[in-house]
Amino acid sequence: MNNNVIGYLLGAKSEKRQNATFIKIIPRLIIKSFLKGAPFSVNNMKFSFHIFVSALRGEFKFPDCTKLYPALLHINVDRKYRSLGVGRKLIEMYMDFLKRENITGVHLGTKSENSVNFFKKMGFEVFHKNRLSYFRYFLKRDIEHYILVKKL
Repeated sequence: MNNNVIGYLLGAKSEKRQNATFIKIIPRLIIKSFLKGAPFSVNNMKFSFHIFVSALRGEFKFPDCTKLYPALLHINVDRKYRSLGVGRKLIEMYMDFLKRENITGVHLGTKSENSVNFFKKMGFEVFHKNRLSYFRYFLKRDIEHYILVKKL
């Protein structure tokens, strides 16, 4: 048996707690990226510009779901191991943890139509959907962003 990581789940009992943690981490990451010159590569500057334009268009504004669905979920499973129940098992274990912690609901965001279908099978429903244009410059198309929620 190999010891490769085939997937992970990151979660927080509340988005506020997650943001409090990230606020400690993000400045260090930004400093490291500046020291390495990453923000000044042509591709990163183009990407940043398109994100800025999307922000001006209001594409990152969406309704707040954190009162009813305070917990946050992010999951990723290696493509070779999808459809084998790995993601389902990770989510089930996380949902059990949230229930033991008396959390009322969970939310997540995705830009993948396949993920939306997977999460619907797991009992999630689409709370909000919007179009993002900042991927257009390299994908040649806009993409959909979904916020999905689940009551516990």
